[in-house]
Amino acid sequence: PSINVQQIARGFEIEEMGEEGKPVLDARGKPKVIKVEPRHAYLPRREGWVLVSTDYSFIELCTLAQQMKRVIGYSVLAEKIAMGYDPHAYLGAQLAHGLDVDFDEACRALGIQNPDAVYHIFMQLKVGSDEEKKFYKYWRTLAKSVGLGYPGGLGPRTFIAYAKKLYGVVVKSIEQAKSFREVWFNAFPENREYLNRYVRDHLRDEYNSTSERERFAYFTPLGCYRSRCSFTEGANGFALQSPAAEGMKVALFKVQRACWDPEMDSCLYGCRVNAAIHDELLISMPNDQWLHERAFEAARLWVEGMRVICNEVPVKADPAAMFRWDKGAEMVLGPDERLRVWSRTENYTMDSRERLRSAT
Repeated sequence: PSINVQQIARGFEIEEMGEEGKPVLDARGKPKVIKVEPRHAYLPRREGWVLVSTDYSFIELCTLAQQMKRVIGYSVLAEKIAMGYDPHAYLGAQLAHGLDVDFDEACRALGIQNPDAVYHIFMQLKVGSDEEKKFYKYWRTLAKSVGLGYPGGLGPRTFIAYAKKLYGVVVKSIEQAKSFREVWFNAFPENREYLNRYVRDHLRDEYNSTSERERFAYFTPLGCYRSRCSFTEGANGFALQSPAAEGMKVALFKVQRACWDPEMDSCLYGCRVNAAIHDELLISMPNDQWLHERAFEAARLWVEGMRVICNEVPVKADPAAMFRWDKGAEMVLGPDERLRVWSRTENYTMDSRERLRSAT
C-alpha cells in the first residue's frame, strides 16, 4: 500500500545462483544473467483481467506548444505536431543536419535543405540498416534532452548534467551545449522569445525578488498561483509541468468517474484505475469481447481531459493491453482491427494461468 509507484526502479540484471549458492555458468564459463524488471510484478486486480496502459505522446511538448500559442501568438512546434510529425525526431533531424558533417553532406547531395524534407529523410533511417537505426536513435535521444531541457530554462552547464543523468547523452563541452540550444532556437523560434523576453517581462515575482536574487511567479491554466520560483522553475512550470499535471488530473477524474458512477452509463463501469504515473494511465479491466471498446474509451477520456489544457494542439494516446505492467507494451491490433493483448515473452516466462489468458 505504501509503494511509490511514480518511481519504480529501472530494470537491472543479477547473476543466476545454483542450489549451492554458486553462480550458474553458461557454455563459455561465464555467470548466467537474469534480467529483472520490477514493473512485471504488477498484475491485474482480478483473474481473467488485463492491464491497459494509455500513455500520452510527448505531452509536455504539447503543453509547451499550447502555451507558446497563447502567450507568444504562434508556435512552429504546434504546427509540426498538427502535421503528425514526431517532434523529437523533427528536432533530431535538425540537430543532425546542422551538426553532423556526413548527414549534412548527404542532404546537400540530394539537394535537400528544407527542414521538413530533412525530417522525412531522417525518418527513413529509423527503418534502415543497423548503422542507420543507431544514428537515428542517437540524434532522437539527444533531441529529447534538448527539446525538454532548454524550454525549462536550463543553462548550457546545467544542461550537460541533465542530459547525462536522464538520457545518458554525453555533451562534450559548454560550446557544444550552446550549439544544441542554437539549433533548437532556430527550429522553434518561439522559444527564443519566450525565454529571452516573456519569462522576465511577465513572470517576474515583484513581491519576492531582491537585488541579490530574482524570483518568478505564474498562474497555472486552471488558476493556481505559484510564487518565489527560480528562473528554471518558472519557465518549466509555466509551460511544461503545471499544464501537463492539471490536464492529467482532469483526465483522471473523467476516467475514474466512468469506472465508478453508474449514471455515466460507460462501458468502463466496474473497471479499476491502478495508478496514474507521470503521463501514463494504468487501468485493470476484463479480458473479454469488450476489451477493445473499454480500452479505447479509456484512451478517449484520457485525451478529452487533456484537451481542457491543450485546446489548440492535438493530443494523442493509444491503449496497450498486457498481462503484467511493461513499459515496452504497444498497441496491437488483430486482423479484425480489434485490440489484442500484447506480451513480451522473452522477458519473462508465462505461467499456466497466463498461458490460458493468452489463449483465450
